[in-house]
Amino acid sequence: MRMYGENQAQDNPDFLHVEPLLERSRQHEFRIRPHRHNGLHQLFFLGSGSGVAHLDGEETRLQAPCLLLVREMCVHDFHWEPPVSGHVLTLARPLCQRLEQYRHVPLQALAQTRLYALDETALAQFTDLFEQLLAEYRRDATARIAALEALLSLLLVQLARLGDHSGQAREEGGRSGRYLQGFTALIEAHHHQQQPVSFYAGQLGITPTYLNALCRELSGQSALALIHGRLLVAAKRSLIYSDAGISEIAWALNFSEPAYFSRFFKRLTGLSPRAFRERHGRVEYMTAG
Repeated sequence: MRMYGENQAQDNPDFLHVEPLLERSRQHEFRIRPHRHNGLHQLFFLGSGSGVAHLDGEETRLQAPCLLLVREMCVHDFHWEPPVSGHVLTLARPLCQRLEQYRHVPLQALAQTRLYALDETALAQFTDLFEQLLAEYRRDATARIAALEALLSLLLVQLARLGDHSGQAREEGGRSGRYLQGFTALIEAHHHQQQPVSFYAGQLGITPTYLNALCRELSGQSALALIHGRLLVAAKRSLIYSDAGISEIAWALNFSEPAYFSRFFKRLTGLSPRAFRERHGRVEYMTAG
């Protein structure tokens, strides 16, 4: 597993890494520069302290107690404000898929980068789980992998339940929720084609009006806003990760002309594509391999 520029073998089930937040943060003087992970999800559990994160270009204030899920390919950086304490858990996609297939662990919480505030009960639960995971990770004992997977399964279940109680995840198990999940998956597959709302509604077998209504009900945004949000993420990643010109990025994202792309980007971010690139610079690309 490669993280933060490291390249070392780990004796763990399909890549799992857990460590105290303070260890990594202190090494980097409490600043983790912008980067992303291909094939790796990360959970940042903040038990005490605070910090600021940039997640795909959006600034997010982190105040303990909280739990931040950073899904794979999300560009992120941190500026922690000492004293800070907590844990960082890194999970590779194959491990998550195996847990879902054989242990029926719900993985809907891994679908999007998201910050969870924790009440006293949740804080106690996640503190205990992360401490047990860290102890088992560092232990050379019989059935270590089985123990790690069991603890991880419980943690992911608790994360899914945490999401069930939030406004963003209400009705997730119902028909409307399934339509929204399907819509999100379709956006992921087709965002670069700039398909209209009617295309997605047709794929789901519902009307555009109904799709827009359920998006507003469950996410607080219109269907078009969700489509544009994913397109904006793709644009930001291209500006940060590639050397392609503004015009090349515009054509690749199916804009009819670069000027339209620039207007679209500035309307949603307040910055031109060029200004955004100059502000964020280039960041490194990290993988699970």
